[in-house]
Amino acid sequence: MIRKLIRNGIEMVFFSEMRADAGYYFLELEVNDGAIPRLVYHPIIGWALESGTYQQYPIILNGLVTEKIAILAPNGIVFTPLNEGYCLNVSDWLAEQNVKATHSIGAPI
Repeated sequence: MIRKLIRNGIEMVFFSEMRADAGYYFLELEVNDGAIPRLVYHPIIGWALESGTYQQYPIILNGLVTEKIAILAPNGIVFTPLNEGYCLNVSDWLAEQNVKATHSIGAPI
């Protein structure tokens, strides 16, 4: 399957998609009306591979994620592949985002 995205004037072509193993989550800081951000855990159901670079992008129930990617792995490490970084746990990632831990939605058990 070829998926083509045009976002912010940048064209992205994905040549393949594959199923994700259980236990991976896309982390999102959700802000509503200037309130304190809430941490939302989105289960990753698949991976899309970009043509040429083979960069993996997570697919969640809402679709393909191409920006502000933070991935929680089953071992608790949070990877931020677009800036080649990682944090040892969610608390450290939140601290890096300058956000206090508040209510979490869909947190893995």
